[in-house]
Amino acid sequence: MELKPEVELVNYKGIELERDVFEITEEMVAQALEDLRNRHSYYQEVKESRKAQEGDLLIMDLKAELEGKILERESGENLQYPMGAEVHIPNFAQQVGELLPGQKKTFRVKYPDDHQIPELAGKEVDYTVEIKGLKEKVMPELNDQFAQELGEFKDLAELKEKVRRQLEEYYQRISRVRLERALLDKLVELNPIEVPKKLVRRRAQELAQGWFQRVGINNPGQEEFGKMVEEFTPRAEKEIKAGFILEAVIEKEGIELTAEEEEAKLKELADRYQMDVEKLKDQLGESAMARLREQWLEEKALDFLLSEARIKDRKVSPEQAGEKESISKEEAKQ
Repeated sequence: MELKPEVELVNYKGIELERDVFEITEEMVAQALEDLRNRHSYYQEVKESRKAQEGDLLIMDLKAELEGKILERESGENLQYPMGAEVHIPNFAQQVGELLPGQKKTFRVKYPDDHQIPELAGKEVDYTVEIKGLKEKVMPELNDQFAQELGEFKDLAELKEKVRRQLEEYYQRISRVRLERALLDKLVELNPIEVPKKLVRRRAQELAQGWFQRVGINNPGQEEFGKMVEEFTPRAEKEIKAGFILEAVIEKEGIELTAEEEEAKLKELADRYQMDVEKLKDQLGESAMARLREQWLEEKALDFLLSEARIKDRKVSPEQAGEKESISKEEAKQ
């Protein structure tokens, strides 16, 4: 039997931390507006006869054959392909980019032995593609009319201001997540404990499963899954340790979630999903409500620990954060 560890809190107040303060630049606002234009774009038929360009939408029939047999999963009619988008077929954009509407082409692909799709690994597949149509993307002009058509802005200046505020709020959430992670890392470092291996293993499996789901792999192989579990084990162990330490802080400091605080959290959640509070509580059930109370109590404990910490701000830009940013957009939105 693996027992819950005893936590003797030694150092949990006055922890020194650095908080990232992100600088929102004009370039970031401009890129966000460009993304907004892109989301409100549409496709229209290309009238002249030309080859596809980056950003065009190709309509095509695709047939895949392996040793004379058609691969149904790889084939289809009237498929839509955004020119330049990544697909698992090597050099696909180059192959279809050579064709005019109405033209057809057959090409062979040799897949590597370790290809991610098992039935294609090490095989030679013949693809026949026929271009049925070509559409080009039409982007709205970035002006007052565009802002007004979004429904809540009187002009472009007001839209830009809203975009800037949204960026500030988004990166403030990222900054908060980073600060909490740094705090929990320090707590684990300053208050060493041993935790049940089964708990760590279970959490590592949950993290691995979540990763496979995010990348679109529903049934990973046993060996592949095992490798990801091992990769996530250090993070899982740190999370489990941090959880027990937070629990000890809550007990020692007498931190409680009041009825008013719980009601406010529920209302915030209900507003997000545009639901009545009582209806939300009924749908959640006692089990989910218990988990939410635990989460909110931990958040309150984190607020307490951060209020006791010695925090130094440092200005950074999202560009300086680089590609190693480990905080997902999903986490930042929570």
